[in-house]
Formats: sequence, structure tokens, C-alpha cells
Amino acid sequence: MIKKRLKIIENHVSRGKKMSRKIFYVLVFFYILSINSEDKGMCPYWPTHKLKRGDREYNPEAQAEGITLTTDAKTPEQQEGIISFHKTSDSAALTAQPTKFKILFSGYIKPEAYIDSRQVRGWRNDQVLLFPERKLYDRCHHDLNAHPQLSSVAIETRLRAEIFGPKVWDSLCMGAIEADFWGTHQLDIQGFRLRHAFVTFDWGDKLLLFGQYWAPMFIPICAPDTISFDAGIPFDPYKRTPQLRFAKIFDPFEITFCASSEVNFVNDGPIGGSSTYLRNAVVPNMNVRLTATLGKTKDHYLGVDLDYRRIVPRLVTAQCLKTHESLNSFRFEAFASLNWPAFSIRSKVGFEQNATDYDSISGYAVHSINPVTDERTYTNFNAATTWVDFIKYYKTFEPGLFIGYIKSLGTNNSIIPCVKYNDTCGQEVCEKLIYSYGREDLDYVFRVTPRVRFYWKPVVLGAELEYTRAGWGTVNTRGKVDNVESVGNTRFLVALFYFF
Repeated sequence: MIKKRLKIIENHVSRGKKMSRKIFYVLVFFYILSINSEDKGMCPYWPTHKLKRGDREYNPEAQAEGITLTTDAKTPEQQEGIISFHKTSDSAALTAQPTKFKILFSGYIKPEAYIDSRQVRGWRNDQVLLFPERKLYDRCHHDLNAHPQLSSVAIETRLRAEIFGPKVWDSLCMGAIEADFWGTHQLDIQGFRLRHAFVTFDWGDKLLLFGQYWAPMFIPICAPDTISFDAGIPFDPYKRTPQLRFAKIFDPFEITFCASSEVNFVNDGPIGGSSTYLRNAVVPNMNVRLTATLGKTKDHYLGVDLDYRRIVPRLVTAQCLKTHESLNSFRFEAFASLNWPAFSIRSKVGFEQNATDYDSISGYAVHSINPVTDERTYTNFNAATTWVDFIKYYKTFEPGLFIGYIKSLGTNNSIIPCVKYNDTCGQEVCEKLIYSYGREDLDYVFRVTPRVRFYWKPVVLGAELEYTRAGWGTVNTRGKVDNVESVGNTRFLVALFYFF
């Protein structure tokens, strides 16, 4: 079917100059999406862990045309943009490259409903749950946040286009564009949002990627398999960034270098969440990763990566003097992804500094202030995190379990939580000097999430029970949290995926 549709597109391309541009684009769009209900091929976005269980005929028409559809993905989050040398036995199909442009459209529709036992903090109607809100008492000692909530959304619905063209610089060249309806902020919910937009050049043992793609610390081959869109947040780094990435394979090892900037996933700071702090540093976010592949079929992965980030919180002090303030932060993680035909286990352990851009609980704060010039020095909040995810595969049934834990480790130096001064009206004002999106009072977050999926191609029905517990307290001048009080939330979620 794919081959036939692509042939129809080529016919239209050959006479596209003779028709109006709008009519031409509409015809191309509908020809690609007109998938016959009796088509025996798998839809491109279908979760490809099915391939690991013997379904090796994945899109044979596409392979015959030299079109690459990677088979390392196991969830929609992983399927949406894998670029890796860790290929399966189907990688022989990569030897060909189309002499003309080929385009494959894919994606899924995902309506979901969820209920929480209390008020929580999250994104987009709390579809992405970070942690439960702290206990907040009224004068009768009633917890104001102890009230359930119910919501239903379809904003994760996703569209993807993969473009395969002629060889460039003797490499296999491929591009991808992906978007969803998640929006860029709460008021933009259901707004069309760019997720991925990148081009890759593959020389077999080397790969170059330029564009917006997963941040290097989010590793698709080792990512939580949750049904919820939170994908392991705040335990697993989750982010997409514009970047330049180069990978080189030394079988069985792969080393990857990445320099990235940021757009939507940004740090907190004196002017709020902004990419200004990284842009003014004039140094990209740098990352290096080493991955090893194990096993006869190379389905097991072990690796480590180190991340460096420099930010410039301010250029001008409150005294209107130019300043040269900066803060260096490091992040480290080790990961393992072990995959067998009937079972998978993935896990990470990491240390992080100032990782609010990854939706984590660590940030940074002011350490010292020059009383004359208002120049400031800064210190990182540190955190340790770990998680493990189990998956058991059956023919049409897939149970799984996610467990995650993250703990604040405080700061290396003392901090100044706020500074008081009088404004122009003589009123005392307290300027907050901790930049963590209000998460500095979190001591820890723990989560356990059992789930189950049922497969009826092209439909997947999933149910998930998510329990999240957080320890709220009051941060002290060493960045530690005192007087910790735990609070828990239970979420039940049901979602349906319709892949195409």
C-alpha cells in the first residue's frame, strides 16, 4: 500500500506545476493518509516492541524502497525520533537510498481520562503530573489541597512526517518533522506545537544530526514505558532541544557528542523561566555519552553520559552596573536497557545540578551579594535520582511497573533565600533569590506505577494506577529541607491510542 501511494504521489509531482499549489498539497495529503482498512502492513507509528517478538515484516514496502523505519522503539515517546546505530537484523534494508523524495506520515490519536485523589502540580490541566501539592491548612486545620480532580484531554495526539531523499555527501539522508496539540503554555493548550524537526546524515559508522531532537540525557532506548505522558518526570530527564549531534561507532561501543541550546524547556532565573540565561552564556549545553551494546542480537544497552551547562543569570545589577555573573552545573547518569523477547528491564541512576530545565526538583540560588555593587555569586541545588521500569510481553497483553525516586541533596554553599529592600513607595519588598520554579521546599519525590496495555492493531488500550508521594518542608540556608511532611496522590488513568 505504501509503495502504491508513493507512486501516486510521484505521478502528481511530475505534473504538479500544471495545477494550483493548494490543490496539489491537498491531493498529496489525502493520498498518503488514505490507508486501506485491509492493508496487512503495520502502521508506521505502531509500537515496535512487537518486532522484538518476531514480527519482522515491518513495512516491507518501505524497506523495498530503501526507507528506514527504526525498530529500537518500544513506546510512542521512543518511536517518535530514534536516531541510533543500535540496529536490529532488519538493518540490511538501510543499504539502499531512494533517488527521489519519499514521505511517510504517521502518528496516533490519544484520548485519555484521569482522576487524582488531591490537588497536584503539573502541566496542561495536570496531564503531566509532577508531584502532589503540599498540605495547606485553613484556620480549622482542614487541608485545602485535599480535594480530588477529574480531567479528560486528547492533546497528546501526534502527527509525524519522515522525509527520505537522495544521498548527500555519500550518506543516507533523512529528515523528520513532528508536532502535537500540547501547546507551549497553559493558555495555549490544544495549540499546535513543534516537537521534532531534524535532518540526519548516516555514513554507516558515523552519524550527524542537526535540528530539534531529544536532549542527550533523554535516551529513547532507555526510557520509562508509562502510559501517562509524564514519561518518568521528574525522575528521568525529559527535554527536546535544538542541537548539533555527532555519533561514532566502535563496535560494540558508540560515543556521542552533542552541543545544544534550548527553546521551551528552560531554567528559572531572575526574570522567570527563560532561555536568556543559556544564550547569554555563549556556551552551548555540552554532553558526551558512551554506550555499549551487548548480546548476540545487540538488544542490551549499557551506558554513561556527562552533561555540562553554564548560565548567566544577569547582565546588569540592581545598581545599574554591568556584571559578569555565571554558574556552572554538571549532570551525570548511568543507564541500562536489557531486552529479551518476553521481558525488558530499564533503569537509570543519576546526579544532577540545576536541572529545572529537565522538570526536576533541583535549581540554584544566590550564595553571596556585594553590598556596594549588588554583584552576586550562585550555588547549585544538587539531587540524586534513580528509577527502574519492568515490562512483560504477551501477544496482546502487556503489564508493566515503574518505580522512581529523587532526593534533594541541598547545596554546596550557603544560600540567601531572599533579600529585603524598600521600593520607591517606601514599602518593604522581599526579592526571592532561589530559582527552582518553587520546588526548593521539596525534599523527595517517590512514585510507583503499575500499568497494563491491551493490543488490537491499530488500537492500544491502556490503564495505569500512579501513586506519587512527596516530602514538603522548608528550605534552610544550606539548601536542606527541614520539617518534612509527606503527602501522597493516587491517579487512575485510562487511555486509548489509535495508531496510523
